[in-house]
Amino acid sequence: MKLYTEDAGLMGISGSASLSTGNATAGSSGAVSMTTGSATGGAGGDISATVGAGDIGDGGGVLFMAGDTSFYGASGGMVYMRGGDGTSAHPTFPGGMGGAVVLQAGDASGLNKETDIGGDVSLLGGAAATARGGKVLVTSGASNTTASGDIEFETPASPTAAGESGRMTFLTGNQTEGETGELVYLTGKVTSGKSGAITIESGAATSGDSGNVLISSGLSETGTSGHVILRAGNKEKGSKIDLGPSVPGFATDMTLQVGIDDNDDGGDFIAGGGETTAAGYTGGDADGSTDSTDCAQDFTTSGTADGADRKSVV
Repeated sequence: MKLYTEDAGLMGISGSASLSTGNATAGSSGAVSMTTGSATGGAGGDISATVGAGDIGDGGGVLFMAGDTSFYGASGGMVYMRGGDGTSAHPTFPGGMGGAVVLQAGDASGLNKETDIGGDVSLLGGAAATARGGKVLVTSGASNTTASGDIEFETPASPTAAGESGRMTFLTGNQTEGETGELVYLTGKVTSGKSGAITIESGAATSGDSGNVLISSGLSETGTSGHVILRAGNKEKGSKIDLGPSVPGFATDMTLQVGIDDNDDGGDFIAGGGETTAAGYTGGDADGSTDSTDCAQDFTTSGTADGADRKSVV
C-alpha cells in the first residue's frame, strides 16, 4: 500500500501528507502504530523516515517527541530506541549479534576551516524546576559468560599530517555559591580477583615532544586551595607509590620543587614519615640520599610515634 502525494509542477510545491488520530475529551487519544510484517523465509521489512533534500535554506528536520502530561505524580512519555536482537543460537554458523544503534550528526562539505564544521551530537538530561536535573547514563551491555562491553570516548585523527585531533573535555558546571559537582574516576570493586587499573598518560612522540601531565588543585583567592593527594593501599600487601620513568630501563631526572612566589616568601618543602597512634609502634622513616655533586646533602626525616616530636636532619 502506498500513501503519497503527487509531484509538483514546474513551479509548484508538493503536497503534505498527515497521519494523525483525533483529540479525546474523556479518555486516551488513539495510538498510531507503524509495523512491518514478520518474515519466515526472509528478512523483516524496513521502516524508513527520510526528509527530502533541498537546495535553499536549512534541511528539513526530523522530530520524535513523546507526549507531555499534567497529571500529578506521572511522568512524561518515554522515547525508546533499540536495536534488534540477534536470536540465532546456531552452534556452528556465526550469528546472533545484536543490532547497533547509531546516532550521527551530518557532515559538512564547506571549505571554510572556521565556520563549516560538522553537526554536533548532544545528549541532554531534562531540566527540573526544584529537584535535581535528569542524569545522562551511558552503560555498556552485560554478558552472561564473558566480559561486559567497553565504553570508548575517542576523537579521530586528522587526515592531514599537520592537523590536530579533537580535544576531549570532562567538565562539571560552574557555581556562584555552593559547591560544583565532583569528577570521579573509579574502577569496579572485586571480591577475589584483581580490580582494574587507571592510567593517565600523554601520548608518545616519535620525533617531537610528548605532552605534559598536569594534576593540579584549583586556586582560591581568599580561602584554602585544595590538596593534591597521592595515596597507596595496604603496604603489607606490596602497595607503594612509585615515581619513575615512563619506560622501564630509561633513567629520568626528578625535580621536587616548591613553586616560585613573586609576592611573598617561598613555600616550604617538608618530607616526613608516616605517623602512628598505636601504642608500641614507631613512626615511619623517610630516608633519601644522592651521589650528585649538585645535591650533595642527604636528608632523614622520621615520623612521630605516640605524640613524640618529629626529628629532622638535613
